[in-house]
Amino acid sequence: MKFHEKLQNLRKNAGMTQLELAEKLMVSRQAISKWETGSAVPDLENIISICDLFGVSLDCLVRGIGTVETEEKIQDTAEKIVHQEHKREMKLKEKILLISAVISIVLLLGWKMNSISIAVIIIVWSAIGYVLYWNGRKLLELLSKSVRK
Repeated sequence: MKFHEKLQNLRKNAGMTQLELAEKLMVSRQAISKWETGSAVPDLENIISICDLFGVSLDCLVRGIGTVETEEKIQDTAEKIVHQEHKREMKLKEKILLISAVISIVLLLGWKMNSISIAVIIIVWSAIGYVLYWNGRKLLELLSKSVRK
């Protein structure tokens, strides 16, 4: 697929008109039309702006190395990795909650709710809350990185 065909496909897939694309790139609509018909080629600065706007690599757009479909596959792979990481973290959280519940039950039954057992339960639950909070932050960071890419 040639540059002008890729540009037209990217624009249409984004649901943009030639005029909207021209406004975003700060060029005339006629320039976009010439680029899409193959009668003219944008300068390097505009090509880079097009890549940034549509989130494609320069190689994909200009040289034909990789395609939009390849980049979508990369995005899908990144999403799968994030999903797998999320599943691992959820299993860890489930284990932590199960262990903490067992510890709490043992403390409640074994010490008959004296002040020491209450303090230990509070400390255990605080530690669990802290671990879950930081794991949640890590998950959000992973998700935001994958969305940015």
